[in-house]
Amino acid sequence: MVKDGDIKSHWSKVAKEGVACAKEIFPLKFCGTFKDYNIQHLEMRTLLGYIEDGNKVVEIGCGKGYTTLFMAWAKKISILGVDYSEEMISVAMSNKIQIENKLKGDVTFNLGDVADLKLNDVYDIAYTERCLINVPTWEDQKAAIRRISQILKHGGLFLMLEGSKQGLMNLNKLRTQNGLNEIQMVWHNLFFDDQELIRFAADFFELIEVNNFCSTYMLISRVLHPALIFPDQPKYEARINELAVGMPNFGDFGYEKLYVFRKK
Repeated sequence: MVKDGDIKSHWSKVAKEGVACAKEIFPLKFCGTFKDYNIQHLEMRTLLGYIEDGNKVVEIGCGKGYTTLFMAWAKKISILGVDYSEEMISVAMSNKIQIENKLKGDVTFNLGDVADLKLNDVYDIAYTERCLINVPTWEDQKAAIRRISQILKHGGLFLMLEGSKQGLMNLNKLRTQNGLNEIQMVWHNLFFDDQELIRFAADFFELIEVNNFCSTYMLISRVLHPALIFPDQPKYEARINELAVGMPNFGDFGYEKLYVFRKK
């Protein structure tokens, strides 16, 4: 059984790795924690579409602060980034210093664990970006979602950008049909069952939409491109992937989805 302490140790090690962006979309020299920067940029732009100037926002599981700082660079908001890794928060604070004079919004970083979320404020928007898939059990994930609901104002949004079992299954079906191996979840991830998640969340939230924001990108970057160049290995910086980022979205082939909830 995967233990939370092992997952935390993993991310604390990742915090020490400096990953330069092959393509920057705002003036920070290093990327976040996702090696496929195209997806991370899709994530950030998708989340940004639900955030407005003046919002009070919290990112739970902020990592190195890459997305947190992007939001404050793009919008005039007050945003708090919390993470349970001291190393991640240290890097996030250093990243803030790099671009502080270019930010429109106010940014604060604090230690905080979704397993024991102690925030005194109430927020317009809370979001997670591949945070809850690092919570080791479904029972723990449910408890985390319940705690997040408690820090939102009535009518506030929970933008839950996380892994989907159904999306991964649909993508893998296409991969195997085209002679490619299935993509496996990494050891520290636990993806969500869409229906199970939505049923549970209904106790606290109204479901606004499920945004399959990376379906087209995944279809092209994880099926079409690798199948065309097989047996060569695909690269994230391939031109076809850059083109895929800007293409209209369709289908249910992304192993990440944005579940948009409004607090009842």
